[in-house]
Amino acid sequence: MVEGYDLLVGGGAGAHQALGRLVRKAVPFPGLPPMVLALLSAWMNHRDGEEDFQTWTARQSDVVLSTIVIPAKAGTQDLDPCFRRDDEERGDGRRAVVALP
Repeated sequence: MVEGYDLLVGGGAGAHQALGRLVRKAVPFPGLPPMVLALLSAWMNHRDGEEDFQTWTARQSDVVLSTIVIPAKAGTQDLDPCFRRDDEERGDGRRAVVALP
C-alpha cells in the first residue's frame, strides 16, 4: 500500500473562510514534495509584489494550477513552467498568469 494525498490550495479561516481547491487527487507521497515545490516556485516567481500564496492561487484558474504541477508529476527538473502575463484582467483589477503553450 502506498500513502496518497489530495493536493489542495487556497482555503482560509476566520474572516476569510474558504475551502481549498483541489489541484490533484490521490498523489502518492513521493510525488507530493515536487508538486508543492512547483507551486511555491511559480508563486515566488510570478506573484504581484508581496502577494501572498492564498491570494495568488485564488486568481489562478484550475487549469493553470494543474499545469504547474504536471512537470513535477512527470519528474522533470524544470519545476517552473514558462509563463506570460495575460492581457485581460480578471475583473478585480489584477492580471492572471497563464501558461504558454
